[in-house]
Amino acid sequence: MANILKPRSRYRNYLSLSVLVMLAVAGSFRFLQNPAAGMIAGSVFLASTVLVLVIEFRFPKYYRRPTFWGAAGFLVLSVLPILALRLLGWEKPFDQLALFGISGPQLHSMSNILYFVMVGCFFMDSVIENRKRLLEIKTEGQS
Repeated sequence: MANILKPRSRYRNYLSLSVLVMLAVAGSFRFLQNPAAGMIAGSVFLASTVLVLVIEFRFPKYYRRPTFWGAAGFLVLSVLPILALRLLGWEKPFDQLALFGISGPQLHSMSNILYFVMVGCFFMDSVIENRKRLLEIKTEGQS
């Protein structure tokens, strides 16, 4: 398998991707007008989160990893609802939109939290994998 998919490095790659996503999203709102900026940001979040999930599906027992649950939760509870809200309310300002009784700004606040939970899951899996590898190296050295 390619080096990018090794368990030790893929979580670090996800963390790097998260930083790039935040920069792209901030840039879209800085240089573009709403609602285009919101759609571009939503598309970046959608593409990056789906990419993480597609890569994770390639590994056995992916459903046991915090990364899988963090990314799946962010996708289902944040990315898809906000994209739907923006598409359905294209003509209105985001702060005047609501989905299932949750206002656009409330949904966005929840989304920020979920994004950092997802990034925390990447970090947690990175630490777990590093500890496993260190234990393997230590065990091999004692043999």
